[in-house]
Amino acid sequence: MRFLALSFLVVFSCFSAPAFAQPMQNQTPSAQEDPLDDIPEEFIAEAAAYYRECTTNTTLQNFYDCKCMASTYLDFRIELGPSAAKSNILTRLMSECRDYTQITGQEYSECLLKTHKLPVGTDPEAYCECYVNTYISMLERRNPVIRSANLAPLKTRSAVSCQSQNLQR
Repeated sequence: MRFLALSFLVVFSCFSAPAFAQPMQNQTPSAQEDPLDDIPEEFIAEAAAYYRECTTNTTLQNFYDCKCMASTYLDFRIELGPSAAKSNILTRLMSECRDYTQITGQEYSECLLKTHKLPVGTDPEAYCECYVNTYISMLERRNPVIRSANLAPLKTRSAVSCQSQNLQR
């Protein structure tokens, strides 16, 4: 289990537990403590399970950085303790680790597939660039929970905004 835990920490380099923030100067290798000693194995296993869940869930994969999500999950579990409900951790987690690069690429690709619906003469690349930039800007400002009911209005506003800009070829 220690190997799994050590592998987990190596893979999830964005982990920011206070133990890693401490300088290890003037310590001999034998005096250095394993930073995992203070973290219950159940917490590490729970975070590793959440990583697997994230990487197999299309919505989570498309909107979040799963490595960051798993390490942040572990941070929250440590902070809130063993009695905290998983749902409490997940509620806090959903506003963290958005992968705007992934979202941008996905939305741009989808936009280019729908350019046949644009008014004749509209430059598809200019329109899609406008659409994606507007959409990402709204996502960053509002930071909504990722669900279609919250995202659809942002997409519609982005599309309307860019269609009105007369992006001709």
